[in-house]
Amino acid sequence: MKISKAFKCYSPPQQQKCFSINEIGCGYGALYKFLKDSKYKFKCIGYDISQEMLSVASEYTNNEAVLINSDKITHKAEYSVTSGIFNAKFHYGDQEWLEYILKVLHNMNEMSSKGFSFNMLTNFVDYRDPNYFFDYARKNFSRRVVLLHDYNLWEWTILVRK
Repeated sequence: MKISKAFKCYSPPQQQKCFSINEIGCGYGALYKFLKDSKYKFKCIGYDISQEMLSVASEYTNNEAVLINSDKITHKAEYSVTSGIFNAKFHYGDQEWLEYILKVLHNMNEMSSKGFSFNMLTNFVDYRDPNYFFDYARKNFSRRVVLLHDYNLWEWTILVRK
């Protein structure tokens, strides 16, 4: 599918600049619905490895979102986000899982012109130390990195601003 034709900006009545966003691991489309319900003006491409989730997402978003069956971002946007895809490593070893995470982060960086964000569980419930990923993002992507660890979940979020 040619993205430029299907990639229209869904906009509320108020005047605001339209932004573009990629979501890797979009699931059933909850972020799209949140942005639309919050009256943001945006273009969204959702990526997921589960064709079943994408089928649900197309119904949930009334076929208004561009949805792609892929484990990586293939189209540039201003922002890219992911939430929860790093929380279940299943049978993978620590090194293999770390390599996968870094591959996804590099893909997000490459396909985002203004920034990207991701989250993980804290080391209170799993092995992931936010300091490693904070330093990695600062050294490899941008000096403008924010670590959020002040909300009521056992997870943290990193924002990378370009």
